[in-house]
Amino acid sequence: MAKPLTAQTQQLDQSAKVEFLEDPSLTLNLQDVQAMSDRFQTWTSVDATSAPSFGFTPSAYWLRFTLQREPDAPAHWLLEIPYAKLDQLDFYPSNGQAVLTGAGRDLATRPVFSRFFVFPLQVGEEPTQVYLRVTSRYALTVPLTVWAPDAFKRDELLTELSQFMYFGGLAILTLYGSILFIALRDSRFLFFGLYTLVLGLGIFAGNGFGRLVLWPSSPAFDDVSQSAFLCLAAIFSTKFARKFLAVPGMTPWILTFIRGCEWLFGIIFVLIVLQFVMQHGLPNVNQLLFINSFVMACLVSWASLRAYRRQQPGIRFFFWSWAILWFGVMIAALRVFGVLPSNVLTMYSVQIATTFETVLLAMALADQLRLDVLARREAQQEVLATKQQVLEMTLDSEARLKQAVANRTQELEASLATETLLREQYVRFGAMVAHEFRTPLGIIQTQMSVMRKELERGIDQMAQRMQAIQSATERLSVMFNRWLDNSAMINASFTLSKKPQMLETWLQAQLPQLRHLTVNHRLDVRLNGSKANAMVDDDHLGLVLSNLMDNACKYSPAGTRVTLEVVHKPDFVGISVKDEGRGIPEDAHATVFAEFSRLPLVEQIPGVGLGLAMVQRIMLAHGGHVTLDSKPGQGATFCIWLQSLTVSGQE
Repeated sequence: MAKPLTAQTQQLDQSAKVEFLEDPSLTLNLQDVQAMSDRFQTWTSVDATSAPSFGFTPSAYWLRFTLQREPDAPAHWLLEIPYAKLDQLDFYPSNGQAVLTGAGRDLATRPVFSRFFVFPLQVGEEPTQVYLRVTSRYALTVPLTVWAPDAFKRDELLTELSQFMYFGGLAILTLYGSILFIALRDSRFLFFGLYTLVLGLGIFAGNGFGRLVLWPSSPAFDDVSQSAFLCLAAIFSTKFARKFLAVPGMTPWILTFIRGCEWLFGIIFVLIVLQFVMQHGLPNVNQLLFINSFVMACLVSWASLRAYRRQQPGIRFFFWSWAILWFGVMIAALRVFGVLPSNVLTMYSVQIATTFETVLLAMALADQLRLDVLARREAQQEVLATKQQVLEMTLDSEARLKQAVANRTQELEASLATETLLREQYVRFGAMVAHEFRTPLGIIQTQMSVMRKELERGIDQMAQRMQAIQSATERLSVMFNRWLDNSAMINASFTLSKKPQMLETWLQAQLPQLRHLTVNHRLDVRLNGSKANAMVDDDHLGLVLSNLMDNACKYSPAGTRVTLEVVHKPDFVGISVKDEGRGIPEDAHATVFAEFSRLPLVEQIPGVGLGLAMVQRIMLAHGGHVTLDSKPGQGATFCIWLQSLTVSGQE
């Protein structure tokens, strides 16, 4: 027996008091089912608030329940069936006219203008039965609530207020994703905005608002709208998830399966659209949609869990959003397949889950945006640091280049100065050659002229003349070879070929050539019977001696003595050349051996200042050295020293 309605009753759930009869043939009418009263079954549920739910079924179901009121209770009540996806809903009150309405029929068939189905009831003091016939292309659920009219209006107002707060939040999130996509051109924000848009339209259609507000004259579109929009929402959410999870380290097979679910959603969407033409098979398509949504939610949740455990940056909000969505989809799927009872929580599980899920996804995007900004800032700092480093390197290179240019400039200036000096020295050298060669050439010319005149007169002194010509020629040869050797010595392009020599014997062999250099001076040779041996290179040591003898003659007056002597000191044997010239000041002793070095008071004497530099190089190459002993007005003595073989042994 039904509980009577009282004056204090505001709301009475009839779900636990319903009896039902299945009509697979879809042909039974009210009289038929009334005649089959004994075949009705009582709806059993796990709790008193569980609405009758028969899953996806092509059958029509007849439901009946009994109402009565107490004498002081009002007679006018409202019966609400808060489920919009009932294609046909026939209402048969016990004491009134039948109402044939439903989502598949015209909106004007509804006795009360509402997003759900609301019927006026006249309840008497005696028990009266109410019959309902329902069909659905979705999961067939028939929640039944009897309302006092005022209580219904208050509840409807509060419910619609909460609903539109939900849709307003989705609209804001859609705008948020769209603006950020336009600003950043990041496809994740695009997919998020599209997801929240079509999700809102799907929930809007599923809650009955779409038929009531947007497409009141299109029951065929209303029939598929919820499935179509939710399928699009699944596609965009899957794309969004793949974009978010496509990071290094993510297992490829997970992303491949998620992409497979995305393609299957596309096929399901095509099948839903085809329902406009086929008008059958929608329950099966809806079942496939629920199954694929459940699988997709599991895959994405598993992938986000793996990323969360790896502490992937920016994943925490994304993980919790999909965990909540997966939980909501799982509850909805278990409800439509009859595993869980149909009540307010299970029937609205997806909408409740998406309330939190969309907010968390927005936070995930904001967090990812924050990380991107930080990464961009770090990259900018790295770029700035690199630019600073490049600038410092450039400045350093510029400084080094300036220094290199300065050094090169100094080198070029030094080279130019050297070249200028060399040019001057070559000019001086040319003048010296002309001067030095003039005397022996003059002798040759004079002797040839005298010889010619003597031959004309019949005088035969050819031997005497030829000897003078030979002497001048040999002097020219000695001077020419000495100058060539001077150039080689100065450029360090020489090698020594040393062999042991008795210095006295070697010096006697050099005397004929040396006499040609001292034709205007008296040569005094003092061998002192020396038997000292040394390792010498004949040619180069001869060049040294000829240079010293030539200098002694050039820088001392004609007719003065030039002394050539073999001298000794511990471990060394030497040859000294002494003249009776003006001498060399002591402060110039250190510079006379430098290249192109000449004393200021001898500029009128031909020379380039290379002879003594060459002498020093040759002696150093022999392992010996050169000494100078001179004072102004007392002549100069140059001595070349060689290591004595009697001490050092053969080399």
